[in-house]
Amino acid sequence: KPQEKALARYVKRKKATAAQRPNKGVCYRLRETPVIDGDASDGAWAHQPLYFLNDWRTGAKPKASTSFRMGHDDGFLYALVRCDDPDAAKIRANCKERDGAVYLDDCVELHLTFDPHKGQRTQILVNSIGTVQDFRNTLNEAGVDVNDLSWDCDGLLAAARIDDGGYTVEVGIPLAAIAGAPKAGSLFHANVCRERYSGGTMPELQAWSTTQGAFADGKYFSR
Repeated sequence: KPQEKALARYVKRKKATAAQRPNKGVCYRLRETPVIDGDASDGAWAHQPLYFLNDWRTGAKPKASTSFRMGHDDGFLYALVRCDDPDAAKIRANCKERDGAVYLDDCVELHLTFDPHKGQRTQILVNSIGTVQDFRNTLNEAGVDVNDLSWDCDGLLAAARIDDGGYTVEVGIPLAAIAGAPKAGSLFHANVCRERYSGGTMPELQAWSTTQGAFADGKYFSR
């Protein structure tokens, strides 16, 4: 019936609009400091909220599940990202040098900023064997992103582990390196993303907060 079809289209549009709103999360203080070794069973993570990634544009459920937890202490912001993969044997891990082309591998991307205007953002990529690529994105006066590829996150801790069901990435990011503050109630914006090449020739792209631009587009960051 025409009315039923119109209602179905309306519901579909509402769901799509809701899926494209930035998410909100809470980053609690950790009760104990995790060992950054890519081991997801570390008890330090047990009480942190669990969040999930979806298709980076539509918010639809992805083919391979990705979940993450975040926490902090006085000096670091920590993240644990689990990337399930039914094609784990095909995980791409070619980059072995710091600041190499990690984005061409199966990897996790962390986008962070404590700048309320999101003019300067930190981007950290880690592949399934723990190789890091990190840089800063800054909006110039014309509103165009300028990438500082020479920037390194001093003191960054990163590790990863591959297993039969996928891989896990764990990072410790020094708050001082990203102009962060560990005070209760501090607000920061972030997105957690994944590039999955193991499933075929076209990568499966996922994000916590769906984006209509690039992963690094601060307009779509969650908080």
